[in-house]
This record gives sequence, C-alpha cells and structure tokens, in this order.
Amino acid sequence: MRAHFHHRSSAIAGAWCLGAVLLTCSRNSPADDQAPAVEPEHLAALNLRLPRDEHVAYSGVMPGTGGAGVMGAPVYVAPNVVVAAAEVLANGMVIAGQRAHQQTKLHEAADAVLEPYKTYLDQFSGAELLRKALDGIDYDGRKTAIAWDAKADGGLVVEAVPAFLMTQDSRALLIIDTIIIRPANQKAPLLYKNTVEVVATPLGDSVDDIQNYWTRDDAQRLMATSVMLLRESLVLALRDFHGELPKSTEPQRTVHFREGELEQMERSQVLEGDGQRLLLRNLRGWLMSVPVAGVPTPPVVQSVKPDSALADAPKSAEP
Repeated sequence: MRAHFHHRSSAIAGAWCLGAVLLTCSRNSPADDQAPAVEPEHLAALNLRLPRDEHVAYSGVMPGTGGAGVMGAPVYVAPNVVVAAAEVLANGMVIAGQRAHQQTKLHEAADAVLEPYKTYLDQFSGAELLRKALDGIDYDGRKTAIAWDAKADGGLVVEAVPAFLMTQDSRALLIIDTIIIRPANQKAPLLYKNTVEVVATPLGDSVDDIQNYWTRDDAQRLMATSVMLLRESLVLALRDFHGELPKSTEPQRTVHFREGELEQMERSQVLEGDGQRLLLRNLRGWLMSVPVAGVPTPPVVQSVKPDSALADAPKSAEP
C-alpha cells in the first residue's frame, strides 16, 4: 500500500455527494458470481448520470511521511486498575486528536500544490466533465447524459464518483473513480461496481514552465486531461462490465510504475501492456491504468486548439 493511500481515501470521501450513496448501497463487484445477468435490453442505451453537486474534487497527492506520527504510548503508573483505565482512555482521546490534527496539516500541505490552479479548478463543473467524457466514448447504442434525479429511458445507468489528484511535482494528474452500473429500473440490483484508477503519463523535461503549461489558454490542458482521465476510467469499467478485459492467470506480483517523478509499486496482476502503459487489477480488485516505470516521457505537443477540450489533452498524458 502506498504512503499516500489514506489521503486518496480522503479525496474520495470528499468527492461528489453521490459517493455516499454508491459506497453504501453497492454490493456487486466484477468478480461477484451472484451479480444479475445482463439482458439484451440493458445494452440499448448508455445513460451517464450527472452529479447533483457541481463541485469537482481535486487534491494533492500526499507524499510519504516516512513513519512520522504521534509519540509512542506512555507507561502508566496508577493506584488501581480503574484509575489506570481512565488514564488510558483520556490519553487515547488526546492521541486521536493529535493524529487528526496531524493528518489535517499533512493534507493541507499536500493540497498546496493546487494553489496556482485553484481559480481555474473552482470553475470546473462536474456535469461538464462528464458530458465531455461521454462524448468521447464509442458505444453502439444510445448515449445520454441524464440529471441526477431523472429516470432513464431504458438501457444501462452509469454513475461515477471521481476524485482527481495532482502529484507534488505538478507533472501528472490521476483519477480514482468509483463506478457503478445498474439497469434503468432503479429497483433492480446493481450489475457492476468497482474503482478505477488512471495515472496520466507525466510531463517530460521538455516542459520547463509547468504552471504556465497547465494554466495557458484558461487552463484548457487541465480541463482536457481531467476529461481524458474520466473518460478512460469509464471506458475501462465498461470493458470490465462487458467481459472484454483479459482474464489473467498469472499470480499477483509487485509492479513498478510512474506517478509524476516518483516510482510507485502495486501488488497486482497485469492484464494488458504495450510497453508504455500497463493495465492492472490490484489486490483490492481495482483496475489501474499506469505508465511503465523507466520509460522516457514522449515529447509534449505544445499547441492547443481552443475549440476542442478533448483535442487539447497533451500527448504525454494519454493513457
């Protein structure tokens, strides 16, 4: 487990408010043999539900703390067991408060990487990101974006709770997206639930002014890369749902990959790979699309087309 996993959990918890519903009511995983059968009428339409809350969750990836924490537990000297128990309880509450305060400080420090981009990120709309992501998905049936409280007219309903993060070197964005798929009949059991993580290939050394790169042209590259990550997470979930991903028989192994300038590792199965990127299924069952460690970043195309957010995604960020 990577050092910043707990901060990622915080990012998920702070994502669109729909997340609380998804995480508590979802029960079917891609590996669940009891998941309901997919009927032909389910595939006639793809309905992507838009969030009720327009806020988009962005956080900074929290660097490893190197075991930093609260001082060790003290030795208790008390006249009897009752007094000792009271002292232990009181000290436990103090330590819990110290740890919570420490975690808050660590999260605030990690989020400082977003400060140059906050003005732009605050203007991003969750509905807009999802609509743009849906536009880039190839689907044989109907594709529709529906309001958070609307009933779908047949087919599948896809609901997503994305949390975006930026690495501390600002060279890469990543997404952790909790996705569920259900029939249009909301009373029917869920058909699929999983979490998908997509880590963008980091910007290479050819980009020397990273802040200008992301904020140029009203931060179109931030928007485009966010859309690309969201779209890729949805596509991977749909491929998984439709049984289009390879069934790996290889044992879990430690896989190294790039996350910004850092090399990370994850215990997982490799499902796909092309020499530049890997598709993994980790021990938690998550799907992960990550850049291969040790592979040079390709040159970045600096031009930006103002009329197309999807076309603006930097070549080096494509999964």
